[in-house]
Amino acid sequence: MRYSTGKNYCEKCYKELTGQNIDKEELAKLESKNPFGLAKINKIKELEAGQSNINLVVEVIDFYEKKVNKNGKTLRLGKFKIKDDSGEIELILWEDMIDLLSIGDNLIIKKAFIRSFMNQEQVTLGKEGELINLKKEKSLK
Repeated sequence: MRYSTGKNYCEKCYKELTGQNIDKEELAKLESKNPFGLAKINKIKELEAGQSNINLVVEVIDFYEKKVNKNGKTLRLGKFKIKDDSGEIELILWEDMIDLLSIGDNLIIKKAFIRSFMNQEQVTLGKEGELINLKKEKSLK
C-alpha cells in the first residue's frame, strides 16, 4: 500500500480523509497542493533523532504494550510500529492514548519529534504533536 510522501498521495488515504473517491488523474493534479493541511509530509527513511515538527501519513502494522515504572508510578507504554512507503519506525504513546489505535489504522501525525532510545529512532508526539486516526475520525492531542 502506498502512502503520502512528498507530493504523491495514496488513493485510500485521500478517501478516508475526505470521504471521496479519487482516480489517478485527479490524484496527479494534487501534486502542487496538500489535502492533509501539512507544511511538508516527511518520509520515514529520512528521519533522524533530534528532528522536530515532523508530519507523517502512515499505517499501524504492529503493536505491543508493557508496564513501566516512571517517577514512582506504574504506567502503560504502547509501542506501535508504523510504516509509509519508505520504511518503518516506532510510535510511542502513553496510557489512554494506547486504546485509541489498532493494527491497520491509517494515521496523520502532525508536529511530532524524533528521539533515539537504545539506538532506535522513535516518533513521539510531545506537547505540540497531534495524531489523527483516519479510520476512527478522531484527533488526539
